[in-house]
Amino acid sequence: MELDEYYSIDSILAEQSKIPCTALHEYSADVNLTGDGQPVIIMQEYDNFLELPDHRSLISIELPKTFGTRVRNVLDASPTSVDFRLLCPYFYLFGVKLLDLVVDDSLSKVLKEAFKERLKDIMNYSQTLGASTGQEFLQKLDETEKENHLFYSTYFALVPEGVKSIVPVLLSGLSVPSWTATVLKAFLTFSWVIVSFAGVFVVTDRLEVVDKVENVRQNDLSDPEVYYLNWTKEEVEVQDEAKLGDEGKKRVTFDKDAKPATELVRSQKPLQEQAPSHFWVLTLDNKPCGMVGLAHYNQQILSRRPAQPPALKLMVAALFRRYGLTVPEHFSNLQDKMLPVVFAQPQEDGVATLQRLTVRPEYQGCGLSTLLIDRAMSWANEKGLQRVEAKTNELESKAANILRVNHGFKLIKKEKKGWFGQYEKTWSCDVQEWMATHETAANTYKKSEKN
Repeated sequence: MELDEYYSIDSILAEQSKIPCTALHEYSADVNLTGDGQPVIIMQEYDNFLELPDHRSLISIELPKTFGTRVRNVLDASPTSVDFRLLCPYFYLFGVKLLDLVVDDSLSKVLKEAFKERLKDIMNYSQTLGASTGQEFLQKLDETEKENHLFYSTYFALVPEGVKSIVPVLLSGLSVPSWTATVLKAFLTFSWVIVSFAGVFVVTDRLEVVDKVENVRQNDLSDPEVYYLNWTKEEVEVQDEAKLGDEGKKRVTFDKDAKPATELVRSQKPLQEQAPSHFWVLTLDNKPCGMVGLAHYNQQILSRRPAQPPALKLMVAALFRRYGLTVPEHFSNLQDKMLPVVFAQPQEDGVATLQRLTVRPEYQGCGLSTLLIDRAMSWANEKGLQRVEAKTNELESKAANILRVNHGFKLIKKEKKGWFGQYEKTWSCDVQEWMATHETAANTYKKSEKN
């Protein structure tokens, strides 16, 4: 697997941001500061040379104004008022990379709190797509936040699909005229506006969709480089000699009594351990408008999101606490009683899962989903995969239709997931059969022989 296939455009652009620093030595004209792994040679007096191992011995780094005191104060007062698009389009990526260079124990907290506060509004505005409300805030998002908004807004728009699936369930097994379904749909729509259907909508919107979105966001979409691009990241404590300057003081710090400084060590897995997984983000006029992932798991992966207790039990426990009553043992400490949740099971060799297929609602119907699937299937063929699977549920009937009609995916399993029409379908497609029937699309992404 070629290393250049794993370069992240976002990561490259984030690294282009300038960082103010001061040289601690005088360098010769031919000094190597390219960071290509070669030792840096410093010209000293009397023609002596000295090799220095890392940047901490070469330069003194200062925090950019993007993360200065003024910006932090504004973030503390009103995180949603800061325009990250103008301040730094890759605010979070740049901040995370900065943690590897400076000793500032409060910077990680600033990034975390800003992300959490702004994410609340991103989720809220994702559910009011097309409304004028929130447009000013959405123009201020950085690239990471734009990808989150893309995923949220696409999946919250699928809530009506889940609601419509209830009607066939209610009529199944009954001998009724064909027009009954139309009348029942009209009745349910009216009830939704009044009382009954509102409850179904709230359950679908606030519980089911939020649960699905959060499960994805806190797992593979929390770090696509780790889950899809075969990178490993480990947080290690910065060694004392690296943290201290010539006078035994920290060069860059804002909190003397904070916990030991750490840095994120990022490395790629050895070639023989790399899984045939990849992730793509489709942009239009530099704006994310779609994404898709192809994942192969060679071992069981536990979910990073804590298991969620049943909503009914949470409501019962909340009612007891609301009226000052003792919560019964059966409804107390629900979170502690939950078992670990499995996020992904190991797959057999030659099989990968097509997932996270997302297209912004305003761009749907333009063939972008087919463009994304074409790219993923062509890549699967390049890597020698034999079969690609996909999963859909009651919210994703359009996606299921695209997979079946446009790409020849075949239904191999359907599993019931709830009492109100919830289900999960598993689809499968033979890669070689797809290549034979989509020759034009496959050749679009075929590598040149010269490369």
